Amino acid sequence: MGSAISYTFHKEEYLRNFFKDGRCELSNNLAEQRIKPFVIARKNFLF
Repeated sequence: MGSAISYTFHKEEYLRNFFKDGRCELSNNLAEQRIKPFVIARKNFLF
């Protein structure tokens, strides 16, 4: 629990930006979905 609290305090600036602007994403899921076809294609080309 202590490490989670410490992590939060170290990332305080980013959390404040998130709370100021609701358009910010806390997840990188959208970015991962966008690059997934390229990663799969690269993997298929190698084998």
